[in-house]
Formats: sequence, C-alpha cells, structure tokens
Amino acid sequence: MIVNLVRKATTEKRGKSFHYRYSEFIQASQKENCPCTTEPESDDKTDDILKNDLFWVHGEYPGQARLFGKLCVIPLKHYFHFEDMPEADASVFMSEVQRVGKALRKVTGAVKINYEMHANSGAHIHIHLFPRYLDDDFPSAPIDYRVSEPAPYESYEEYLWFIERMREELKPE
Repeated sequence: MIVNLVRKATTEKRGKSFHYRYSEFIQASQKENCPCTTEPESDDKTDDILKNDLFWVHGEYPGQARLFGKLCVIPLKHYFHFEDMPEADASVFMSEVQRVGKALRKVTGAVKINYEMHANSGAHIHIHLFPRYLDDDFPSAPIDYRVSEPAPYESYEEYLWFIERMREELKPE
C-alpha cells in the first residue's frame, strides 16, 4: 500500500513517463489497447482543431508550459515507434505537422515553434508544437511541459478564440 502511494506521488510529480508505469505503457503500445485508436470518441469536441481520416490536431486548456497556442498533432493510424512508420506515411505526417506549424505561427505570432516528439509519455506517436516567444518562460532552456499554471490565456474564451482561429486556418481549401 505504501509503495503504491509513493509510486503514485512520484508519477504525479515527475509526469507520465513509462519509467513510472511500464506495464501500463507496454499494454497501451499494442494497437488493440491504444487509447488513441480504441477509446470511443468524446462528444466534447472543444479541444479538437482538426480531425480527419489521417490526423487529429488538438489543443488543451490550460495548456502545457504556459505557452499560448501549445497543441499536438497525432496520426490516427497506430505507431509505437516512429521508425516503424512507413516512409510514405511519415512523409504525409510530417507535411501535416509543417502545415499546422505554419498556421500556428500565423495565429499566435510566435517567433519560432519547437517540435517535440516524445516517446516516453505516450505509447502512440505524436508531436507537440510549442510556440516560442521572445518573452516566454524558457529562454535558453528546455520547455518544462509539466508547468501549466497560470494558464497562458487571459480567459477560457480566449482559448476558445485560439481554437476557432486554428480551425479556420486549417480548413481544407
């Protein structure tokens, strides 16, 4: 019991890395258990910027790292290792990531975008896009994605404005 409480406290403090939940992580790595491909779709589409047959682009409130406009691009086909993604699929995925990054810079006015693919926190390949600003909290340092408060948005309505602007920018032509 005490070991479980310590493990839970450690996991909450350090994040959701496989280092702290290896058996769950390996189970989720199997296509039939992957939350990105097996969980029923939520009725709440508030955070969904784009979802089609290939990709899911979503924001999150209050947001990671206090960076206005942080979002994620996820392929809907399951891949556990990026190197297992066929070259053609990887090319299409990275093209979509570029398209989203361009729209994100336009909507947010970010100076740069950090593109981060983490393989330790999710068993399904995905890329985080972190807009970078001259006055952000992480000059010359890695982004601490665990930091979320205070929210980078003045209000929840401003977050919804961001989501809507991104939807407009990413509409099919």
